[in-house]
Amino acid sequence: MDDPKKRLVVITIVLFIITTGVWLFGSRDWQIEVLPVTFRVTLFFAILLLAFDDVKSLLQRLKGPVGILIGCGLLLAVLYKPSAKAILPVLIGSIAVIGVLGFIRRQFTGNSPSNR
Repeated sequence: MDDPKKRLVVITIVLFIITTGVWLFGSRDWQIEVLPVTFRVTLFFAILLLAFDDVKSLLQRLKGPVGILIGCGLLLAVLYKPSAKAILPVLIGSIAVIGVLGFIRRQFTGNSPSNR
């Protein structure tokens, strides 16, 4: 199974089965603590599956640390809902710092990332 979209389908189905199992057969504690997290993660993967082609083309344009930061920020926002408000400013600040550092490096060294 070399196609990433096929892997994403399998992961989404497995997560759906786990979420449904926790919802229907889980103890009351699991339904209170685990169900919201598994539901958000499953929903994230289902939305990612629907928008796979667009996300893939976006990530191909955002290679390097910016793409990694955006991916980690989205994952953290999905997993830890209360921290979503704090993640956005940190993400924007990190991207700005990376941009400034890249600009400074190009000014002093004359190298662009494509010249490596």
